[in-house]
Amino acid sequence: MGCAAALATIEIMSDPAFLANVNARGRQLMDGLREFQRHDNGITQVRGLGLMVGTEFTDPARVATIQRHCLEEGRMIVMNAGTYSTTLRWMPPLVVNEHEIEIGLAAFGAAVKATA
Repeated sequence: MGCAAALATIEIMSDPAFLANVNARGRQLMDGLREFQRHDNGITQVRGLGLMVGTEFTDPARVATIQRHCLEEGRMIVMNAGTYSTTLRWMPPLVVNEHEIEIGLAAFGAAVKATA
């Protein structure tokens, strides 16, 4: 059973459409986060590759508040990262779709707005 699951995973990940979706969803996520950055001086940087994306803030206390808001109000888990806990790390599943990214950005946007 384990081998069958591994082979199915390899088959899915070998499909060129799979990587194209990962790259498109990564661009969608980073574009959405950069839009928030344009309107919020507390966001210092949005960086990443594919779907591994970091959103860096100036204030670690705000990061903790945004993280809590995302979990409690948006039902979304983001991890804090960085030496000074000023970054929120995004790592959605590689099979995430466009609508799910929109939902995540909406939850994050509400948290950013609530903590401004």
